[in-house]
Formats: sequence, structure tokens, C-alpha cells
Amino acid sequence: MNTEYMPLSAVAHRNLRFKQGTLFFVQDQAVLPVSIAEAPRAALDLPLGFVRGVTGIGMVAICSLEAGVNNLLSHQGLWLGGYVPAAMASHPFAFVSGQEPGQIVVGVYLASNWLSREEGELLFDEKGQPGPVLSGKIKTLQLLAPNLGRDAPVLAVLDEFGLLKPWEGLLDNSLLRVDQDVLNSLGGAEMARLRDSHALAMVYAHFLSMLRIDTVREITGRRKEMLKAQAAARPSPDMILSNEIIRFG
Repeated sequence: MNTEYMPLSAVAHRNLRFKQGTLFFVQDQAVLPVSIAEAPRAALDLPLGFVRGVTGIGMVAICSLEAGVNNLLSHQGLWLGGYVPAAMASHPFAFVSGQEPGQIVVGVYLASNWLSREEGELLFDEKGQPGPVLSGKIKTLQLLAPNLGRDAPVLAVLDEFGLLKPWEGLLDNSLLRVDQDVLNSLGGAEMARLRDSHALAMVYAHFLSMLRIDTVREITGRRKEMLKAQAAARPSPDMILSNEIIRFG
């Protein structure tokens, strides 16, 4: 189980409240996980790629062209990317492993500043049932958030057919993309397998989303220019000291 999340309890967390906060919790994430359920919609706003991890192939939204920073996040912690990936929209909740083998439960990230015991809407009602906010978050998790059991078999077909290759020049070549030449070489039976497994839909979403790389590049450029202008306008330490001497001397 992810040690950052604790199983959500109607007893232990009965006084916990939800209050909307900023999105700075993803400020250092150049990619965000995306599920196969949300990929067709996400592709309209966000460039999508693939990653290889310990559990197999995953799909991600690309938020930056440089590692360690999310350029689709404003300096105020607001989202600039259009579609909000479910893994982020469901914050501060996630599905985690329970105590029993194979058990999946709702987990809560208690360190999140989206939670409070003094202000906001209670997570549970007086009967211990999920309130409107928590119910909405759980629905997002169920329908749209990445789900290993649902997503992994579909994305594994892409890997099985050798369709994924390194995305050179992007995030230190850590991402994968679909090789169109390999796709074009597949026979009818293989294409039918891609279609029937829903993997072909992920290929189309990926190709469509690649048009959004320029959007990320443009936003990155604007942010860098803004930071440069702010740095140029910021007085140097010597100037500040001089002003203080003049003012208080």
C-alpha cells in the first residue's frame, strides 16, 4: 500500500472536512497518470505518452518538456491544461490496497491541505455515509482514475506487438510513443486484436494528442519569459541595502 495514503474510515475520519486548495501537490510532476477510460477525452487537451514501470505499461499526460517541473500549473497553483486528469481531480483520495489480499479500499492523503477539521464540507454524514463531495470523488476514482486491473491488459497489447519505442528528445527519453511504421506493418488479424482489446483506441488517442505538444512547448516558453522578466525586475541585494540606508539612516 502507498504509505502516503491511509484507508479512509467513517469512524476515524468522521470529523474530517474537504476544502478546495491549490494544485501545488503536482508542481514537480512532468507527467501525470491517465487511464484508458479518460484517454480519449484527455487527448483533446493534453499530449499523451506511455511509460514502462514495474507493473507494466502505463499511460501519462505530458505536462512539461523538462523533468521535475509541471509547466501546466500556474504560479497561483491553478491548472492550465484544460482537461483535469482523474488522478489529480480525485485528490486527496486514491484507491489503495486493503488489509486482505486483493482488497481495494479508498485511501486518503491526510497531509493534504485540502483537508481540515475546522472548515469545509464534512466527508461523512451523520449516518457515517459518504457526503456529496466524497461520493463525487469516489465516482471519479471508479470511472476514470487509472486502474491496474482494467488498464494493464489493454496497454500490454501495444507492448506485445512491439508498437512502443522511446520518444527521443523528450524528458530524457524516458517516455514511449507508438511506432507508426510498426503499426502500418501489422496484418489484419493483429489489427483486429488491437481493435477488440481496445488498444487501438489508445493508439488513436495518442496520435491525436501529439498535436498538443506544441501547446506545452508554448506555455513552457511563456513561463520562462515571465520568470526572466520577474528576475530582471527584482532589485539586487545591494540596491535593497542602499534603499534601507537612505530610508532609515
